Amino acid sequence: MKYAATSYPYAAKNVELEKQMVAEKRRQAGVTFPAPRKQEYLLIIRLNVNPVNDKKLIGEGLKRLCTLFELIDGNKIEIEDTSSDDEMYLYNLAKFNFTATIGFGKTFYRKLNIIEKCPKDLYDLPPHYELGDNSPYVLPQTDMIVQIASNSSTVNKMLLQNDYYFSYHNRYPTRYLDHLSDSENRPLDIMGALDGWANITDVHSGFHRADGRNLMGFYDGISNPYRLANNNIWISADDGSKELANGTYMVFLKIEHNLREWHKLETEEQEKWVGRSKATGLLLGTLSSTEEKRLVSELHSPDISRQKQAIVKMSKLIDEQRNPAKNFFDPYDIRYLNINKACPISSHSRKANPRQPPGRKEKFIFRRGCLYMEEEFAKYPKSGILFISFQNDIKIFEEIKRAISQGISTCMRTKEPMKVKSYFDPPIAGSNSFDTLTLGGGYYFVPPIPGGRISSIGQQLF
Repeated sequence: MKYAATSYPYAAKNVELEKQMVAEKRRQAGVTFPAPRKQEYLLIIRLNVNPVNDKKLIGEGLKRLCTLFELIDGNKIEIEDTSSDDEMYLYNLAKFNFTATIGFGKTFYRKLNIIEKCPKDLYDLPPHYELGDNSPYVLPQTDMIVQIASNSSTVNKMLLQNDYYFSYHNRYPTRYLDHLSDSENRPLDIMGALDGWANITDVHSGFHRADGRNLMGFYDGISNPYRLANNNIWISADDGSKELANGTYMVFLKIEHNLREWHKLETEEQEKWVGRSKATGLLLGTLSSTEEKRLVSELHSPDISRQKQAIVKMSKLIDEQRNPAKNFFDPYDIRYLNINKACPISSHSRKANPRQPPGRKEKFIFRRGCLYMEEEFAKYPKSGILFISFQNDIKIFEEIKRAISQGISTCMRTKEPMKVKSYFDPPIAGSNSFDTLTLGGGYYFVPPIPGGRISSIGQQLF
């Protein structure tokens, strides 16, 4: 049974707000809408612009890339499906909940000598020791990032590179190849749109499990903040200039887990590390051991009546714990004494969100990460999380990241780099079940959509 939560349980209100955001076209899609659970596959494409300082070339190339996404958003691009009954069907990409999200690193502004247009709160990903990681990053900051998301991994990869389905002719997409002799009518895919002005540095493919769990076996995203709210995610006009309003900051990190050692732990040990029940996803102490076993049994009961009653009870408990602002660790709140006692202070749940007392300023990030598993591996697959978060202040992410880091090593205190194995030499993650290895990533500004035209994203910089 899937309990992963990505929004608060106000279905009608969510639908209304999401339709409003889509219609307004002020904020880029793929951040808070559609809901992450509706996009099972993700493709992260990171790139650097060519170091030629040719603003006109880069401006035209960026417009070509964003025009591709505008055509998709306007349902003007279709794909062919001949997989069944020997018939051909045409579908626009809306069928696959497709979105493209574009972000810019500080190095983008620096390379083009337009640093004065860079958001003042945007900076490069710092060295590993500043975020509490043990090893130097092998994936450095890049100039740009493109997040492709949909419910089809095939569609994501077709958009990256495809020499048939999408092509330009007189500013309109066509499926015919007789126009491709004209250099202006190049294939309408991402790699074609990048030709001549930017180079892809790395691509990362992610997915969500059907049961809503992560690769460690726990439900993920239960206490994410309300995804359609503005106070944690989007920059308001009060936070900065009007040009930044309805934009957000994106953090991307690739983090490898040491699952070989993790799976050697007993379930009880894993739960203490995470701070949640593996069976239900509830914070430890929400239910006694006897109560939880009974609830889990009833959730899978052949008696439909008992099963429905258990689902109602489970849903109420999960819904209460979705709110990241609710202080379940208040030692003076008798309702949650068992949670405060049973959920270890050292657990991931409490480090990531210690639940501030009333009156404290809320500091949350919206997590939209997904899982990855490398297709080529020796003895054991390399896997982990493509950590993605959106927030209106990157420093909030850094506070959380340092809090969940596993102590401070000698190398962090002296700022002396540790020797790290090559990304391709297994095993790379640490030697015990609590180790993770952050491979690197970057910080990016995701700008608003100027005048509701996706094709104009970034054009104000030129």
